[in-house]
This record gives sequence, structure tokens and C-alpha cells, in this order.
Amino acid sequence: MNHLRCLGFLILCAPVAGCDSGSSDPADANDGVVRTALHDFRVEAVADGLVRPFAMAFAPEGDLLVTERPGRLRVIRNGVLLPDSVEGLPPIRALGRGARSMSGFEQAGLRDAILHPEFATNRLLYLSYVKPGPDSLGTIAIARGRFENDRLTDVEELFHADAFGNGTDRSSMWGGRLAFDHDGYLFMTLGDRQWPSAGDLEAHPAQDLSNHNGSTIRLRDDGSVPEDNPFV
Repeated sequence: MNHLRCLGFLILCAPVAGCDSGSSDPADANDGVVRTALHDFRVEAVADGLVRPFAMAFAPEGDLLVTERPGRLRVIRNGVLLPDSVEGLPPIRALGRGARSMSGFEQAGLRDAILHPEFATNRLLYLSYVKPGPDSLGTIAIARGRFENDRLTDVEELFHADAFGNGTDRSSMWGGRLAFDHDGYLFMTLGDRQWPSAGDLEAHPAQDLSNHNGSTIRLRDDGSVPEDNPFV
């Protein structure tokens, strides 16, 4: 079972399940158990007080690390959301208050979080986030740091997409999901930055190998590029 995605479903759906006591949710007739063709599951609130939670990572000691899109990393410990956010994060282009749905800022901010496969010994935590740009909306980036004593130290940027633009670039669809494979390579998905279709697929920026739009990248855990990557 993918506990990360499953618990994300629990956290995000729990408030919805409790909104309407007259709901026809299948759980009402099954003591809180929702039955589907493939799995039965129970919706349970894990924590509240989070602001636009986006991703989670489970630490081996039991802590749950949760990213909030406005640019904060939170810790849930023993079922309790700690009052203070984690210190030491890199500069992040965060959610703008009252941002319009198409401004891009509603999708910006802190995005994914993933533990190094050997986190128990090296304490390395990887984050994807929107890095500010001086004359643009920014670009998606990866940073890593050591998570100890509820703070990040030794933080370094490993990668940022070649998609800063000049302030008139498309504004959202950042991407930023992270995953390690069994060989220890780090993958990240990159969005197409919401470029519209022009009727010519080959002309779309996501098909242009000279930029990172619409790509999936593979890196070593230190951010270096493997020699056998395609198109290197």
C-alpha cells in the first residue's frame, strides 16, 4: 500500500465526509467503512489546522512531515500538529493572498517532500518548490537538507528548471512530484507551464528538448546528472 497517498486521501477527505449528516455516503450504512470494488477503507481525520496541505512524508520514527503550499513544512507528531513550522527552508514563491485562479500563484509555493532511501542514517529530506525569479513568476526547483531537531540544515539547491521566462511566461502547471527508484535515482515531473495548444503538437514547448517544460528528469541523489540519461 502507498501509505503516503492513502493518508493524503484520509486527511483531505475527512472534513468532506463530516460536512453533511444527511449524506448518502456508503460509509453511513457501514459504520464508517466505505466499500469499493477493489478496497474497503475507513475515512478518519488525522490532523486539522493545516493550510492548503499538498504532500506528506513518513519519517521512520513516526513523524509525519506535511508541506503547505504557502511555503511551510509542518510536523505531525503522535497525532498532534506541532504549532511551529520547520525552520531552514529555502526562499519560496508562495501563495499570494487572494490570488486569482489563473494567476499561477495559487499553484505556486512548497510542493512535494520525499525522504532519502537512507533517511534513517543520513536524515536527508528533499523538497520541490517554486523558486522566485527576479523578473518572472519563478520556476520549479529541488532542494535537500538534513531534517534534525525539527529544522532543516545544510540546505542546498540541487536543480531548477530552465523556465524562468521574462515575466510574461505562462503562469502555472509547475509540476514537482518527486520519487526515488530502487536504484536510488531521483525523479521529478515538470509541468508544461500551461502553454495552450496551438494546433501543432511538435511546436508545443513541452516537445522542445532545449527547455525543461513538460519533462520528467532523472538525477542522482546529489543532484548530478547520470551519463546514461536520454538526450544528455
